[in-house]
Amino acid sequence: MLPATIAQDIRQQVLHYLEATFNFRRHEEEDALRRFINDPENGLFKGPWLQVRRPFRAAADKGEQYFDLPIPFLPFRHQWLAWQRLTSKDQAPRSTLVTTGTGSGKTECFLFPILDHCHREHLAGKKGAVSSLKCNTRLKVHDFTGKDFCWSFKVEAFARTVV
Repeated sequence: MLPATIAQDIRQQVLHYLEATFNFRRHEEEDALRRFINDPENGLFKGPWLQVRRPFRAAADKGEQYFDLPIPFLPFRHQWLAWQRLTSKDQAPRSTLVTTGTGSGKTECFLFPILDHCHREHLAGKKGAVSSLKCNTRLKVHDFTGKDFCWSFKVEAFARTVV
């Protein structure tokens, strides 16, 4: 078996899978998907390799102007935009709906503004519940291992000390 032949077969199988998954009624939409997948710069395939990356755009900065707490990562742009609306620092938070793909950090869109608000309330000497959080029931094992576990533990410990 030749690696180039195997790579071509895999490419064809992936294309067939995606075409079957996204069964468009209009040929223009199907052609647009095919052009997107096969685009040499931003497409799914790079030579004989398959490139799978997160399509979410990074924010211009960490968004620390919205919080008193430090932000330990560079957020995605949709997180940064949500933080603009949801922060309680120098403004009243506004209702916000965030819809993005799996693994995009929707939880962080709401979690950081809530934790930051709790932190400010705690520093002001106020006590009591500020918000309730609902978690996805389909939590991934990765969330409880490695770096993510440490961060989750810190958030939980912080929330317990504030409330």
